[in-house]
Amino acid sequence: MNHRLPKLPSESTYRVEDHQIPVEGGEVTIRCLTPTPAGAPKDQTFPLFFWAHGGGWVTCNLDLDDFLLRRVCVELQISVVNIDCRLAPQYRWPTGLNDCYDGLKWVASHPEVLSASLKKGFIIGGQSAGANYTAAMALRARDDPFFEGRRITGQLLQAVHVIHAEAYPDKYKDQLLSMEQNKNMPVLDRSSLDDFYSTSAPVQAIDPLTIFARA
Repeated sequence: MNHRLPKLPSESTYRVEDHQIPVEGGEVTIRCLTPTPAGAPKDQTFPLFFWAHGGGWVTCNLDLDDFLLRRVCVELQISVVNIDCRLAPQYRWPTGLNDCYDGLKWVASHPEVLSASLKKGFIIGGQSAGANYTAAMALRARDDPFFEGRRITGQLLQAVHVIHAEAYPDKYKDQLLSMEQNKNMPVLDRSSLDDFYSTSAPVQAIDPLTIFARA
């Protein structure tokens, strides 16, 4: 059987640039991926997609989704930003979220770095813990005057976590069956999930920017 394995696009079809951007207490890296289609005018612009990686708030970096995002950049002809936010336990809540939000604002202020036009689309996304950050950023941006005239136009939330078990109203807690039923599942079991909670942010159960049912 002839299997076709996924591969990276040709290096001639996109540009990769890493930038250090200022955040509270330091700097973080963002990786910018920009389409470079053959024959395109130099002033061509693309929609913008801002991405936050997963890892339970405590692990992984921007290399986690690098392969996929390079393909997204070329196949969808969209400028992509991938942020390497700081992680718990060294940096506690809400440092990682604040890093992502500072990165989002930096990108919104410098779309020319990515040959991007926010008017063509300004989408934010993430996976797992990164999707949690994404949903929180959308709430912040909704109420932030900074984003007047450059509103987020869409979200992509992959395997998103939006409510801590302890944040459920008491009358619904007896319906929370999945965490017990899947407590010994491979990859992410109940013990690992509890470790992520306790290591990253014990206050998450009451923070409306993490547990959106309370927002």
